[in-house]
Amino acid sequence: MKDDTLLPVAKRYTSAAIALLAKEYPPSPPEKSLLRRWQRVGKAFEQKALDHPHWLHCLRDSEDELHALDEYKDFVTALRQEPEIARQLDRPVGTSLSIRNLAIEDVTDRLIWRLAERFQRFEFEEGVFADEYTLFVSELRRPEVELTIAAPILGLEMEIAPLTLQQTVELDQLTDIEIAHCLDGGFFPSLAHSVLGHAEIDSLFGVRIRHPLVKLVDSTIDSRDASESFEKLNRSLQTVDAVLHGLRLFQPGQISVAGRIAFSQAWLMGGWTSYQPGEAADPQRRDYLLSKTGAKEFVNFWNDLEVAKTKPSIATAVRRFGYAGNRELLEDKIIDLMIAAESLFLSDSDGGELSYRLAERFALFVGEAPGKARKALFRLARNAYDLRSSVVHGGTPRPNLLKTLNGPVTLEQFAEMTEQLLRIGIRKAVRLGLPDWMEKVFGKEKPSA
Repeated sequence: MKDDTLLPVAKRYTSAAIALLAKEYPPSPPEKSLLRRWQRVGKAFEQKALDHPHWLHCLRDSEDELHALDEYKDFVTALRQEPEIARQLDRPVGTSLSIRNLAIEDVTDRLIWRLAERFQRFEFEEGVFADEYTLFVSELRRPEVELTIAAPILGLEMEIAPLTLQQTVELDQLTDIEIAHCLDGGFFPSLAHSVLGHAEIDSLFGVRIRHPLVKLVDSTIDSRDASESFEKLNRSLQTVDAVLHGLRLFQPGQISVAGRIAFSQAWLMGGWTSYQPGEAADPQRRDYLLSKTGAKEFVNFWNDLEVAKTKPSIATAVRRFGYAGNRELLEDKIIDLMIAAESLFLSDSDGGELSYRLAERFALFVGEAPGKARKALFRLARNAYDLRSSVVHGGTPRPNLLKTLNGPVTLEQFAEMTEQLLRIGIRKAVRLGLPDWMEKVFGKEKPSA
């Protein structure tokens, strides 16, 4: 707070106002309202009646008295002398998603509100004031307002968190505020007791994205600005899917996104929140462990993946492989897996015997050495492609296709083997890129056209 001329006058007014209020209004128990809010209770969350604090009435009833203080007038003068703050006072301020009139009285009294909210009574404490002042003045001076996007990834367990993937993207344990927002959004229908105001949730891991919005001053929201903001917000929301697909590709394990919330704790946004429900699943499930070693490896893999996805064939393969993890029907899962395989191994094809060509390339690329292993890969890939074609054209998986060199397998085993081997292939393409297929198949002496 070096050279901050606003700090001493803000402190004098806030402490004087709180002293006056504390003298006139001793602490009193809050009133219970009809509104309810999710709150942590031990290792669970419960819907509690929202308190309507006594100090709220007192502060509103005392505004005229507070604004007659000399310290108030000094604070107003100091605010008006700081250009980047002065231009916002008594003007519409917000973002293309939400605008409010920023009355100067709301600004001067903001710190009183925050301290009263922290202590649930009128009390001034130096350390708490310093923390709140830093947030207060930062919001006024910053040219942007930050949204938080949080998405619980059900099934995910992390040994180390947070894990930074990009400057604004991280994997982390969700905060209680974020989990409460998810419960408000109805993200966990499998929790039967959540409708009764109780949800057994100890912890959740997920994606968190910091999404900046340009602060607008003295502006109205037009449809074009709002449309552009929502497009940018949707791109950030799509990053959640990219992380989910990356995790599914990195290692096996059942994970899903329960939904996405976008919210802001900035008082200029007035509690703006948006909900986007996802897949229904049990939030207590833990099928995917990202170990300490795995976490470091995943960060490197994520960086390689973002570069590799600049190639459309790899980007499509990663996306469709990720979609396969959403499918409940095994037939649908195999369809998505084979679309991923087609994108990876047939992106240069314009016809011909696609089943044979895909199987040949799959075996050459995934197989480490010639011999029986490559033959097994060839048969699996060809059978998977033919099974996909049969289902897509209205048929059912033919038993004669559910075979490997070791004999018949179930549809579930077949889907699992296909996923496992295709994961190896896509990860290899992410790391090394795709080869020249003609050269890969025929060697240096390619056949003439």
